Amino acid sequence: MAEKKSLSQAAEQLGLSVPTVMRRIDALEAELGVSLVRKTTRGTLLTEAGKTALDDARAGARNLSQFARVAQGFSHDVVRVPIRISSTEPMVSGVLAPRLPDLLDVFPDARIEFDVDTGLSDLTWGDVDIAVRLAQPRVESYVGRRLKRIELALFCSRRYLRRRNPDRLNLADEKFIWLDAKYQGIPENRWLEKNGLAACTVMRSSSIRALEQACLAGVGIAPLPRFSAPAKLVEISGPALPPRQPWIVFHKSTRRDKRMRLVRDWIAAACDAAF
Repeated sequence: MAEKKSLSQAAEQLGLSVPTVMRRIDALEAELGVSLVRKTTRGTLLTEAGKTALDDARAGARNLSQFARVAQGFSHDVVRVPIRISSTEPMVSGVLAPRLPDLLDVFPDARIEFDVDTGLSDLTWGDVDIAVRLAQPRVESYVGRRLKRIELALFCSRRYLRRRNPDRLNLADEKFIWLDAKYQGIPENRWLEKNGLAACTVMRSSSIRALEQACLAGVGIAPLPRFSAPAKLVEISGPALPPRQPWIVFHKSTRRDKRMRLVRDWIAAACDAAF
């Protein structure tokens, strides 16, 4: 209900009737002796006491999910429990998946599941064991391990160049394929603004693969990681793009887990080899 701001929607999500949800809220308020919700013209909202209770409940849920993860370490069948790794599509398909045999050489019983995503929320609720992200974790219960930096450069296709010299282009006259404008704070978008090239974009996307494919088709110039840029593309001269700093992110509760440590070391080695 805190997310939906509607009793009917919350009841539907829980598979309960509205009167049942109201009875349970009334009973909880009576037991605690405080008001947890209030009805407004904007929907049913939490009171300050309700917000505090929700924060405590969420903290308890996180602790339970972490306890379950730790408890797996004492199970006789622990080697059969999949380790779920979350990262971006280029990292999963271009760096980790091709080097999975290296992990299996040292950890033959490993069961790996890849989740293509960019958020850290799944770590909180126990759906993901390890994430590789382009930002240092700011949550107290997470640990960050710095990886080798990713070098970026400007690329385009020979079709787009039309026999022009890639070292002598006037970038202000070119077309750019760029990362989504909603990510205003990322280094690539700050570089674009700093160099006065935002008005030159003809396409934006949150998908690096989409940028690659449009670049290969001759749409324009794209900022791509050097390690994964298709060999058919040509690197363009221009102001240096800032490198990106990837991190392995994991729960403090798994810091001493031998299986997790093997997987984290393998991810670091795979990135060292790729970047």
